[in-house]
Amino acid sequence: MTSSPPTSKLRPQLLRGGIATLEPGSTQVKTIVELQYNPDSISRTLTPQTWDSGSGDKLNTLRLRGPAQETLRVDVEIDATDALASPDGNPAGQLASKYGLLPQLAILETLLSPSVDQLRENYRLAGQGLLEISPPEGPLTLFVWGRQRVMPVVFTDFTVTEDGFDTALNPTRARISLAMRMLTTTDSSPLRRVMLSRSLKPSCTVATSPR
Repeated sequence: MTSSPPTSKLRPQLLRGGIATLEPGSTQVKTIVELQYNPDSISRTLTPQTWDSGSGDKLNTLRLRGPAQETLRVDVEIDATDALASPDGNPAGQLASKYGLLPQLAILETLLSPSVDQLRENYRLAGQGLLEISPPEGPLTLFVWGRQRVMPVVFTDFTVTEDGFDTALNPTRARISLAMRMLTTTDSSPLRRVMLSRSLKPSCTVATSPR
């Protein structure tokens, strides 16, 4: 009687989606956040940028001002149950037993705000009267969904629903609803500068780690 090959050899390699950030004005990767579980669905909405002169001129009906604006919506789930099952000798388990999902949530939330170093530098420059009017520039954010879809985006909504807690009231299960607007060639700053300076194409590939 012959035994069947191990299941691992028959199982296809699964990529996990994620979020990556690039240093402002460069292609150097700053942060990579892998999704613990791939979402079951992604909602995409495209809004054409038609010419609206407000004069009712029908001659401009078919004119397009630029690429369509695409909005992505995705629900992400994170769970600390597996990490909490074996906290001894497991760094992830030890972190989860002490803080729950707070570190993971904090990493995602930092994508929406200036860094502490940027704020401190602004305060220092303001004290010297050297602060510029323009606010600090954040990193370029990429939503990675497979090797063929690496999309530069800006977050428009970020909603966290915490479903479970430990005895210290740290969250152990959470659902995150993300809404993102894809950047196009009509958006100024970081996308255009990176593409022009490094000759990047919008379909550049950033591979995620296999599960």
